[in-house]
Amino acid sequence: MLPRRPDEYGGEYYFVLPEGLIRNWNGGKIALAPSRSALDFNRNFPVDWRPHWEQAGSGPYPLSEPETKAVADFLLSHPNVHGAQLHHTAAGMILRASARYSDEEIPRLDRRAYDAIGAIGSATTGFRCFSPFHSNPYQPGKPSFGIESDWLYDHLGVLAFMTELWGLAHRAGITWDNYIELEDARTEESDRQILRLLDEEADGRGVVPWKSFDHPQLGPVELGGFEEKFGLMNPPGPLLPREIERAVPFAIGAMGVAPRLRVIDSGTEQIAADVWRVWAIAGNEGFLPTCGSERHRDSGASRPLTAEISLPPGATLLPGSAPATQALEHLAGRVSQHTSFHFSARYPNLSRGHVEWLVTAPDGTRLEIVIRGEKAGVCRAAVTVGATS
Repeated sequence: MLPRRPDEYGGEYYFVLPEGLIRNWNGGKIALAPSRSALDFNRNFPVDWRPHWEQAGSGPYPLSEPETKAVADFLLSHPNVHGAQLHHTAAGMILRASARYSDEEIPRLDRRAYDAIGAIGSATTGFRCFSPFHSNPYQPGKPSFGIESDWLYDHLGVLAFMTELWGLAHRAGITWDNYIELEDARTEESDRQILRLLDEEADGRGVVPWKSFDHPQLGPVELGGFEEKFGLMNPPGPLLPREIERAVPFAIGAMGVAPRLRVIDSGTEQIAADVWRVWAIAGNEGFLPTCGSERHRDSGASRPLTAEISLPPGATLLPGSAPATQALEHLAGRVSQHTSFHFSARYPNLSRGHVEWLVTAPDGTRLEIVIRGEKAGVCRAAVTVGATS
């Protein structure tokens, strides 16, 4: 169906309406019924939440719905989560922080991490990755409120991506930066490209051939066109596996950027008879810092790493030693140096940390060291005082 030209008369033209009956119709104008799905879960999260007259779909109050509350409760009880993949349809794009503010307000290393992880997604899905604040197709440069990914990032320090799967026009080879504008600028040729995709690769599913129908109020009409649920909003069945094959590698790749806490080295040094300096060097081998994100660290919500030494009977800490459980500063990830190499630059290594204790114990005593991070995992090392390497 193509719109009529402004100066076009004398042909056969149609009004395009949704299927159904017209309530209390007197033969005059036909108004559309209000949407029965006015609630948007992705506007119901407690981050800059606004009432529905300011933010459509927000619900009566934050986390008003059992589904959104269940998600929030789960994430709040799992502080080890470092990333999230939120799958939506059907714009054919990858969205990252933020929906409420500009890129200039995102800490530098978080922005670098978002871009690097987003590039993994672009390579596997073919979708561009960008900020919804800057590139929102509905309202560029204007904030959206109550967004799940913003809540994850700003409140929990989780790097979250909203991957808009599918994208019918995109999959048909039609490129456009703004898919809302694409709808307004559709041509007969672009519709042919879409129909060709559905005919050749989806067995004709996703579009219904037009057929005559006798409507009880309107008389003779035709029913047909693109299917909304499995065509426009979601891939028709035959194309679903291909969409999954594109999305899964992105999710797995994003999982692989997690901080990875390791004991790089450990040992003991005898100071006096049965007196030992026990030490360990912790390292982060992951891409992300052990705090997960700069936003999480800067918010004060991030708990420090902890290093703990277990003392068996006969072993004690000496006065003046660090406590058995001590805090350790967060360790940088490889994202800190994920940039082009400048020959004149100098790069610090902030991915390692040192801990030590002063212990009195008989020769041959075995001690265990455990280092923990809420987003970086747990690592262990065992040392035996007096043991030779």
